[in-house]
Amino acid sequence: MAKQSAVSWEKTDLVEKYTELDKTRKEVYDRIYTEQWAMNETIHFNEWENFTPEDYTPVVEAFQDLFDLFLCGSCGRMISLAKSDNKITNVRCPCETINWNIVKKTHP
Repeated sequence: MAKQSAVSWEKTDLVEKYTELDKTRKEVYDRIYTEQWAMNETIHFNEWENFTPEDYTPVVEAFQDLFDLFLCGSCGRMISLAKSDNKITNVRCPCETINWNIVKKTHP
């Protein structure tokens, strides 16, 4: 939504930034999907499936990277939706280092 908003406002620098963020998000989601098998195997007790810490390292890293997608690199806090007049207007963190406008420009 932020990328679509940036396109409507003709903010090409933000479009590029959001495109890169989306690429990173897709890579993280792909890793989560790839490592999901280990979680499925160990959630239920399977005597034949004994994993070592080394087996879990990629799983933990993938899920940490997923969690990091929702954290601000400056303040370390979670990003959240901000509203104005009961409408979601942007995604931001408390320090506003992340402040993604999601309102599209309306043309007269």
